[in-house]
Amino acid sequence: MRFRSRFWLGGFFALLITNSLLGQTPVADSLRTILTIERDPAKRVDILCDIAYELYDFDDSLALEFAEKALKQALAANYLKGIKRSYCYVGIGYVSKSDFPTAFRYYRLSDSVKVENSTELTLYNYSMMGSAYRDLSNFDSAEHYYNLALKEALATNDRKSIATAYKNIGLTNVVRYRNVEALEALALAQQYTDEVSDPVVQIGIWLYTGKAYANLLQYDKAKEYYLKSLTLVNRIANRYQLIQYHLNLADLAMRQSNYSEALEEAFEAFEILKQYQYPPQQAEVLQRIGEIYEELGQFEMAARYFYETLKITEKHNLRLRTATAYSELAWVYKELSNYDLALDYVNRSQSIHAAIGNQHGVSYCHNVRGLIYLLQKRHAEAIQELEKSKQIREVIGHLEGVSATIFNLSLVYEDMGQLEKALALQKQAISIEERVTSKLSQGISYNAIAKTLMRLNRLGEAEGYLRMANKAAIETNSRLLLKNNYENYAEFYSSRNDYKKAFEYQRKAKVLSDSIYTTSSRAKMAEMQAIYQIEQKEQQIKLLNQEKQIRENQLSIQQTQIQTQRLVIASAIFAFVLISALAWNIYKSKQTIQRAHLEIKEQHEEIQTQTEELTEANRELSKLNQQLAEKQEEIQAQSEELMEANQTINEINRGLEEEVSRRTNELKQAYKELDTFFYRSSHDFRRPLTTFLGLAEVAKITVKDPAALELFERVRETAMNLDKMLVKLQSISDVGTLELYYKEVAVRELFDSVCDSYREELTRKHFLIDCTVNLATPFTSYPVLIKVILENLVENSLQFASPVNPKLSLQVYEEGDKVVLELTDNGHGIDAAYHDKIFDMYFRASHYSKGNGLGLYIVKKAVEKLDGQISFTSQIDLGTTFKVVLPRNTKLSMIAV
Repeated sequence: MRFRSRFWLGGFFALLITNSLLGQTPVADSLRTILTIERDPAKRVDILCDIAYELYDFDDSLALEFAEKALKQALAANYLKGIKRSYCYVGIGYVSKSDFPTAFRYYRLSDSVKVENSTELTLYNYSMMGSAYRDLSNFDSAEHYYNLALKEALATNDRKSIATAYKNIGLTNVVRYRNVEALEALALAQQYTDEVSDPVVQIGIWLYTGKAYANLLQYDKAKEYYLKSLTLVNRIANRYQLIQYHLNLADLAMRQSNYSEALEEAFEAFEILKQYQYPPQQAEVLQRIGEIYEELGQFEMAARYFYETLKITEKHNLRLRTATAYSELAWVYKELSNYDLALDYVNRSQSIHAAIGNQHGVSYCHNVRGLIYLLQKRHAEAIQELEKSKQIREVIGHLEGVSATIFNLSLVYEDMGQLEKALALQKQAISIEERVTSKLSQGISYNAIAKTLMRLNRLGEAEGYLRMANKAAIETNSRLLLKNNYENYAEFYSSRNDYKKAFEYQRKAKVLSDSIYTTSSRAKMAEMQAIYQIEQKEQQIKLLNQEKQIRENQLSIQQTQIQTQRLVIASAIFAFVLISALAWNIYKSKQTIQRAHLEIKEQHEEIQTQTEELTEANRELSKLNQQLAEKQEEIQAQSEELMEANQTINEINRGLEEEVSRRTNELKQAYKELDTFFYRSSHDFRRPLTTFLGLAEVAKITVKDPAALELFERVRETAMNLDKMLVKLQSISDVGTLELYYKEVAVRELFDSVCDSYREELTRKHFLIDCTVNLATPFTSYPVLIKVILENLVENSLQFASPVNPKLSLQVYEEGDKVVLELTDNGHGIDAAYHDKIFDMYFRASHYSKGNGLGLYIVKKAVEKLDGQISFTSQIDLGTTFKVVLPRNTKLSMIAV
């Protein structure tokens, strides 16, 4: 199984060394012996977890049973570390059964248990979750958990865990055909592995580095890394990675068209499956064998293996493997001319590849669909599909696929009779193949170009390509390529009317055809052997299941006998305890009666003593009563003195109250006179200011001297600023003394009126104004104060307006039994350092301010008078929102100053 590791040693790949599949490990046997004598609950949980850990990869069902026992006992003992560990191990058991939903539930339960000094357990759990998601082709989720593990490992500087995390990220990128990113991650993993020297992690790095190089068509490097891993794989007897090693070599041999070696390596992996079973890897082995038979042209046999693959992948929801099997079946049915079924399977495959984000698979589906359309003579659709495949392959850097797609496009144009276009595409394809593909692929393309040139009667060029194809066939020892080359030579010499040489090459092609038939017969024998091995393996599985059922039945009988024995023993113990308890109760009752007699006698003596003490206490009490009477007379005299003092204090208080009332009235009169003075003074000051403003306006018309006009403009600005300050001061007075009228408030009309009063400045600054009023029922309050609030907030927004596209928005809505006025602008904003000061009198928070620091002070006073609240939010350079919350129906008596 893929889960063997000391929590983090090897993550996804580590396996336990064993000599027998059906036997248990010596370590597990020793632990079970220790378990029989251990009584400490926490230690028993740890031992049960260790046994489960040791049994995984040998008897997964039994391992799961021990993990579940560990979990049950850990929960009973409330042993948190054991709960966290056993949840994870139970999850591993369900992954071994490919029950991924249940596995994820236990992994998440493990992650939810928080316990100190459990980083190693947490990292291990993340690794298992990521690996499970990767098996299901949920690559984003897999990378999420691998990155969580990496982040935690980097934080704790756990070098081995860092290496494992990078290795898992690299593996996921290999599966997703992100080969450059995979090599970068695997190189980082190698750096950390060199420091910690972990053979299991090292094997994974080498195997998947080789796979990435194979995808990049660097076959020598790929084989170098595969062979490096073999020594370590054999040393630690890691069956999962040994299967992976043989599968990778089979893939490499197939890429190089060495199909006999590919079959040999694939069946080596198949043999190991007799000792080690894991559904995703079983599916991979069957699929690889099917692909080899497909390349050999044995499509019926290939289809059988692909259907066996689907039985596993669809059962366990292995989406990537399912999609790949569908696309391979599409290719098989294309070759068998069952185009409808081929299209059905390629559509199924593409929908899954697209869902999991596998662009490599999507491009393959477009390529296959294009070839099907070619065979159906649907040339325009074929070109469209092949162009899509080519575009995707160019994006992901799959150059081998790009050359194959271009070559397929040439077949379409050749079928359409556009031979020159087809020839140009073939030459474009061969220019890529000469850089990235095998000699065999190049030889096939050389043959194809030669045939096209012969059809164009360009025999001189065709002969050159036939020579290159012949050379490639000899170098790769490909009899099939050489046979095709000889057939093309026969056609070539026939075109030149050299029938003698044409006959000679036809004879050579016939000899090679017979030899290929012999090889095919050998492949058929291997095929029959494979079928026999499959049937034999299935029979072994049935026998093992029967043996397991027998063992389970025997275990059930033993458990029943043990339960019966326990019941008898428990009954005997219960009877003994019951009799002992009865005897003990009789003995204790007798002792209780004797103690009661002694206690009664002692209590009688105590009562006699207490009677004497009470007599003495009565005498003392009489003396105290006499003393108390004397004290009471003293208190009576003091009480009379206090009454006289209280009367004197009351007379003094009455005089003080009259004095306070008189001074309060004087203060009110002074305040009224001061307010009247302030009101009249502000009006008096405004008269000359109005004159100044009028003169400034006249000067604009009559005076022509620019310098004089500038002076008049400054006079006008100064007068305007002073006028605004007087208006503010007058507003403060109005808020405190103005007679208010309680009626319905037309908020929109008030806001429009305020905006009209500032229309010139709003227009000059190009303000965008918006007002939205959403009130289901009328809003009744004091319009004068609402207008004061809006005037000062609008003026504030004007002063601090954004220089670009300034905006001002008023939103009015209901919030329970309140009405909310929300004024928003996109101006300069208010620094957070000044948020608690902006409502202070004369406070100015910004150098942009040209005001007098009274506007927001007046707003706050008006809001408070209306029994409301004001708040704001602001961000520098983004704007400010003032939120005024007012009661819907507030009577004057409630807001009186």
